[in-house]
Amino acid sequence: MIAMRSYASVSSKTTSVPKDLLIPTSAQTRGSIYSVAGLVNIARDFLILHPSNVRVLQPFYIKVEPVEEVFVATSSISDVYELGETFTQAVTNCLYSLVDEVIWLQEHKESLSPAMLKDLDKLLFHLRLV
Repeated sequence: MIAMRSYASVSSKTTSVPKDLLIPTSAQTRGSIYSVAGLVNIARDFLILHPSNVRVLQPFYIKVEPVEEVFVATSSISDVYELGETFTQAVTNCLYSLVDEVIWLQEHKESLSPAMLKDLDKLLFHLRLV
């Protein structure tokens, strides 16, 4: 049987970037994201707490793998990858990078290549700035 870790989103109104976006919660808690064997499923309506907050419109996953002394997180909706000293930090960094990518692509939409416009469309299918 694969162990499942539930997570809940936490934030602080006094800091722009939370120290730890994801914290383990009890098995009874049904958070909007959960991890199974290195895959973190990001569910619909999950709010990515960032200076520019983003709501998840369609579910996606982040794959996390240990590499040497760090963790590497990759997303199913982008070519973005991020490193972290911990599993949670890698996921958090990847989520923040997705937000940054959406913002950058939207700001430069007029000058994007067709391939980058396709990338933007895929991100906007999954994420919305709120």
